[in-house]
Amino acid sequence: MKLLTRFLDSAINVFSFFGSVLLVLVMLLVVTDVVLRYFFNRPLLWVFDVTEYSLVFITFLAAAWLLKKESYVVMDFLLIRLSQKTQAVVNTVTSVISALVCLVLVWYGTDVTLDLFRLGIREQTQLRAPSFALYAIIPIGSLLLFAQFLRKTRGEMSHLKTLRNKSGNVQKN
Repeated sequence: MKLLTRFLDSAINVFSFFGSVLLVLVMLLVVTDVVLRYFFNRPLLWVFDVTEYSLVFITFLAAAWLLKKESYVVMDFLLIRLSQKTQAVVNTVTSVISALVCLVLVWYGTDVTLDLFRLGIREQTQLRAPSFALYAIIPIGSLLLFAQFLRKTRGEMSHLKTLRNKSGNVQKN
């Protein structure tokens, strides 16, 4: 289990690193395109396509890392009004549902990606990139996100068990 955990952590870190690099490259490309377009009247026609594809890649490369670090926006205005035990139950349920959604993305994303590969479909853009290469990040990133949601679920269940034990001890005294 420790080996699997280390592998998952390494994969998440590598993906987030590539997402960060891609974000910096996109920023540099956009700045370069703006300078070339407005000062030299020589725009790079492919920058829009690369930026568009990169945003999808960045999302799926970084999602599992953001979940692992709990660096995401939480709409908790209702949740904070609940007891700790109820919060743990809600967090457990939402983690399970989220894991299932990720599993659906893995399943259908893989199916679509393989179909695009078999059919040899290309994007109708300046770059004419093979579509499967652009869609492949969805099932791959979703698989890591699925695994991270499973870990989050396990942590929430452990937290819930701890809360139940504490409340059981308080009632006995």
